[in-house]
Amino acid sequence: MGKIIIFLLLISVTTTNAQNFKFGKVSKEELEEKQHPLEPEANAAVLFKSEKVSFVFSKNNGFEQVRDVHERIKIYRKEGYDYATKDLKFYNENSSSRENVTRIKGYTYVLKDGDVEKLKLKNENIFENENNKFWATKSFTMPGLKKRSYKKNK
Repeated sequence: MGKIIIFLLLISVTTTNAQNFKFGKVSKEELEEKQHPLEPEANAAVLFKSEKVSFVFSKNNGFEQVRDVHERIKIYRKEGYDYATKDLKFYNENSSSRENVTRIKGYTYVLKDGDVEKLKLKNENIFENENNKFWATKSFTMPGLKKRSYKKNK
């Protein structure tokens, strides 16, 4: 009986403390925010990060792991621009066990003449490099960075 109560308590705590950020919904008020409310000295802040892992079965490859990552980052100062660059490392040895990084989506939100402008990360700005015979990296930097930009990756 004790294990059930603890389990339910953990679910309750996780649910009540979870942030609710929808992908693609950014307000003018969020963009106008000049500093993080809890950490005024922060150059940037990860406002939300969610990672979901599942396994799908393929006749050709058996079980494959699928990882979906959603991230929402607010950049407050130029010193926080490093948060706008991502390097995604993946296993690349041979075709049977090679990992793939696909469906990268990203948007930078900026205020332009008082309106929220959405700048899309384009496929031609996503680069793949082979590090060695075992590893490769997909890299990208979010477009249109300037002070108080707001970045989202999916």
